[in-house]
Amino acid sequence: ANETFANEIAYKENEDKRLAIDDILAILNLFNIDEYEDSNRNPVCSYSSKSKCIKLYLDAYNKFQESVVNPYVKMQPIMGEIFKLYDMLEANMGEFYTQAVSDGRYGRTKGVESSNDKKQHTNMFSDDDIAYKSPKSFIYPILASFRALVVEKSGKFSFGTDPIKALNDLGPELVRLTVERNRTLGNNPNAVGKDSNHWSQLFDKVLLYRWKIKSN
Repeated sequence: ANETFANEIAYKENEDKRLAIDDILAILNLFNIDEYEDSNRNPVCSYSSKSKCIKLYLDAYNKFQESVVNPYVKMQPIMGEIFKLYDMLEANMGEFYTQAVSDGRYGRTKGVESSNDKKQHTNMFSDDDIAYKSPKSFIYPILASFRALVVEKSGKFSFGTDPIKALNDLGPELVRLTVERNRTLGNNPNAVGKDSNHWSQLFDKVLLYRWKIKSN
C-alpha cells in the first residue's frame, strides 16, 4: 500500500482510523483484469457487496498465496496509481461536469454533497480539501472503466496508457453520462451503482479511447 496512508487503515471493525480495509479492497477489485477482463463482466460487487470483495481477496490468497499468479500480487505495481486516480477523479467530479455541461450544477445532483462552512469534504486517500463529496455509486463505475487501460506484462499489471491523462481527456464525458444515468433512473444514486449496463457503457468508452491512442 501507499506508505503515506498505510497507518491510517482500519483492519478491524470499529477501529478509529480514517480508511477501512473493505473500501480499499472494493477499489482494488475494480482493477482485477483476471476477474473482469471486458465489459461483459463488471465489478459491480465493489459497490453492491463489500463482503463479496473481501471474499474474492481472501479466495485469491487461499488459492495462490503470495505467488505471482495472485491478481493482487500482480496489481501491486499499480496500486499507488489507482489510489491517485481515485483522488483525482473525486476531486474533479464537479469540474468535469461543468466542462461537459456548461450550465450544469453538479452540486444540485441527487446524492452529491457540497463542501460549505459546516462541512469540508476531503479526498479519500490524500485527505486534501475537495469541493464535492460524490456518492461511491458515481465514482466506482467511472473508476472501474479505467481497467480498460490495464495490461499484463511479464506477470505484473501495468497501465498501458497513462491513466491520469486519460482521466483528464475522458472525465467530462464519463461524469456527464453518470449524472444523466442518475436522472434516467429517477435520481436514484444507489440504482446507478448497481446498473451493470452503465458500468459496461463507461468501460467501452475508455476501451475505445485506448484503441484510438494505439492506432494514432
